[in-house]
Amino acid sequence: MPSFRCEKYDPSRHELAGFRCEDARYEKFLTGKAPTLHAAGFARTYLAFEPDSEVLCGYSTITMSSLSKQLVMVPDLLRSVPSFDLPVLHLERLATDVERRRTGVATFLLKEVFELALSCERHVGCFGVSLHYAKDDLVGFYARFGFTVVNKREKIMLLTLKTLREATG
Repeated sequence: MPSFRCEKYDPSRHELAGFRCEDARYEKFLTGKAPTLHAAGFARTYLAFEPDSEVLCGYSTITMSSLSKQLVMVPDLLRSVPSFDLPVLHLERLATDVERRRTGVATFLLKEVFELALSCERHVGCFGVSLHYAKDDLVGFYARFGFTVVNKREKIMLLTLKTLREATG
């Protein structure tokens, strides 16, 4: 599996044009909404590059959020959880360049997100990583990492940090 380099988006250093994704909405988000969210302090985007180059292979955008317990339709995940909304690191977007699909870049970016979630747990508290999946065929990909569909109607998946820690030892 090729290696990648991860950098937090810095508008003074990173040129985002040229990234091509199967879904043009992800390109538009990267060049339009992601810099706006970054400037406002609402989200952070992490960029994956080929080693020793500036070739952008993929990106993830994350934000702190909360997940209402009423949206979680898997009661087993909520055992011993106080009756508050769940503090989560929300994966807003994950995308890879069309020429780099199936090269491990999405897995690389997810592992970076997991490290950030564990850091959030240590510093401010975090129950897990949440996401809204755009297509049903993505469920299998995320399930490989321990995500569970917690609400089919809303297309919400959740990976608890307890599950993450158990999987990584």
